[in-house]
Amino acid sequence: MTLTIREQRPDEWAGIRALIDRAFAPDPAAGLLAQWVHEHGPVLSLVAEEEDLRLVGQVLFGTLQLVNDDDAVDVLCLSPLSVEAEFRGRGIARALVRHALAQLTDRPEPIVVLEGDPALYGKLGFRPASEFGIERPSDLIPEAAFQLVPLPAYRTGLRGQVRYPQYFFDIGAVGP
Repeated sequence: MTLTIREQRPDEWAGIRALIDRAFAPDPAAGLLAQWVHEHGPVLSLVAEEEDLRLVGQVLFGTLQLVNDDDAVDVLCLSPLSVEAEFRGRGIARALVRHALAQLTDRPEPIVVLEGDPALYGKLGFRPASEFGIERPSDLIPEAAFQLVPLPAYRTGLRGQVRYPQYFFDIGAVGP
């Protein structure tokens, strides 16, 4: 299988949303979360396209706030990462994340955060956010599942709590 990873085109959103909904069915939270990020200015959306031009995977990045007593800093959030069921286990998710992280190196944000399986994301360089002094947005998220990868703009001593918009809680997109 030949796979191409590229930026999403504006006319592809409906197909991407359908891919996300299929990948996370029957839970609608990931699709609703992706729609919110899409409508609030995504930072990066990459797709994996099979040789027959079928979209088989997608990764989306938006911004959140890291808040401490002194200030607030924009950080990136990876959510969601989707791969069509019949294409899982072929390295598509890994390729999407690695390609995206390479594209984000010139960004001003210091970190990328996510909620996810440490066994999967640990292989991609993500570590528990608590190791960096970064607090998860909610106790609903297992500590090991709230992870980050530093970007070149990261500076030692960055601390605070990542804040999710209330909408994330309203749609059930927080925690397992």
